[in-house]
Amino acid sequence: RLLMAIMVRFKMRRLAFDISMAYCNADLPDGQKIAIRYPNGFKRFKPIDGIRHELFMVLIRNLYGHPAAGRHWEKTRNKGLMDDFHNKGPWTIKQCIKEPCLFIITLKKPHGTERVFALIHTDDCDMIGDNDDILMEVYNIVNKRWKSKLVDASFMLGIKRTICETPQEMTVTMTMQAFIEGMASAFKDYILKRDVNTPLPPNLFMHKQTTKTDETQETTRKILDRGFQRLFGMLLWAARGVFPEAVVATSMAGRLMADPTEEAWDALCWLLTYMYQRKSRGIRFSSKGNCHMIC
Repeated sequence: RLLMAIMVRFKMRRLAFDISMAYCNADLPDGQKIAIRYPNGFKRFKPIDGIRHELFMVLIRNLYGHPAAGRHWEKTRNKGLMDDFHNKGPWTIKQCIKEPCLFIITLKKPHGTERVFALIHTDDCDMIGDNDDILMEVYNIVNKRWKSKLVDASFMLGIKRTICETPQEMTVTMTMQAFIEGMASAFKDYILKRDVNTPLPPNLFMHKQTTKTDETQETTRKILDRGFQRLFGMLLWAARGVFPEAVVATSMAGRLMADPTEEAWDALCWLLTYMYQRKSRGIRFSSKGNCHMIC
């Protein structure tokens, strides 16, 4: 949301791309290499003192499925960006402290400085910039280091961004209709039949169970088997995306992730219904909107 707000505030351009096979671009640090068993049909053996010992491969590159794959790729990605843009000729780059996935890249030109804001979610890069040329320059530099592919900037991580631009105003509308419909389809048996006007039932406050008995533990197991954690994760993603008024509900439900109650399950079903009844609604940012924070 922050990126889209900045875009309409300064009427910037946008570009998105994926880094292909991102995790495999990172080396494993010394001392963290992993022994890999050959697959059936390709096993190798070596006789030692008359005993047939199985041989193993050694994984020296990062790989999807490795427990620390994301961390190794993040360190490789950040170092690569710094090597390519940090004080390299007219280029400079800064990594944000509060949001370490956000990079601010600047290019000094005779007529002034041009900017790019690059938000990178693992291997998905969402960029906005002062013009199309600087966006393509950044993309070409990254593509030279890691093979990348341009993608439709209208969709990112389940969120559709629709831009409307006139000489007087620029707006971007963010919605998650397809995501919410998929969530509703997965839990269609639990959508309420009534109209829901609030993210949580009025006056509801959820907290952890203070005492646990065999009966409560059995209830917890049944609720988890229904898909409590899966539904919670999907609702949390939608709340973070385009339903900010629902973050109080997801915050309270998150307290009961390990031992949910029937009350917590009913609250998730209520929130699911709330979002489904507003599936085409989202957030709209406008260049004519309020530029001052209201708390």
